[in-house]
Amino acid sequence: MIKLNDYDMLRKLIPQNAIARYIGVTPQAVNLWFSKNSVPSRFVLRVCELVEWKVTPHGLRPDLYPYPEDGIPDSLRKSNGITRD
Repeated sequence: MIKLNDYDMLRKLIPQNAIARYIGVTPQAVNLWFSKNSVPSRFVLRVCELVEWKVTPHGLRPDLYPYPEDGIPDSLRKSNGITRD
């Protein structure tokens, strides 16, 4: 079974133009993020919020969010049992 990375998952969850509208950028900008697999740091949390945290900041930008629970709201960490080892 192939494991989807967070960019593949994001592609399946929501169209790029919907991300662009929500963030307030052009669809071309979002397309560039996907082609580089790199959401700009200032948009990572908003993208995760848009898809109800089905993708995580760590999955999109592990260079900025090195631990799996980094950037996830406390209320979701506790309810999902996500903790740092």
